[in-house]
Amino acid sequence: MDFKNARVPKLPGGGISSALVGFGLLGAAGLYGAFNSLYNVEGGHRAIVFNRISGVQEKVYPEGTHLMIPWFDRPIIYDVRARPHLVESTSGSRDLQMFIHERYLMILSGGVDLLLRLHALAVAGSMFVLEIWLRGFIDLNIA
Repeated sequence: MDFKNARVPKLPGGGISSALVGFGLLGAAGLYGAFNSLYNVEGGHRAIVFNRISGVQEKVYPEGTHLMIPWFDRPIIYDVRARPHLVESTSGSRDLQMFIHERYLMILSGGVDLLLRLHALAVAGSMFVLEIWLRGFIDLNIA
């Protein structure tokens, strides 16, 4: 077989159909980026942003709508609202004849300024250390 004089057939140019397909793909990518570039932080919540390249950013985002780069950034939203907890305790006298029932209402609120450290500890998986940190910065208001 002699391929010296063989010619490669020309493919049709595509014309308007290939231009429409390209425009449609470009428009779909633009719509994806526009719809996924905003995130909302509700009231009583705070967010930190994880970037796939640089890691966790050093800023805590308050309530509102914020911008992010789709696929590169991922917001992690935490609840920092104050929550009441009722603690009941029963104690007795020295000779165990009289029992005292005590009830405390504690208002626990999280520390927003230590949110980045808490996220780093939670990702590392050290729940015991996380519990110690929580005891250090939670405000206890006994009502």
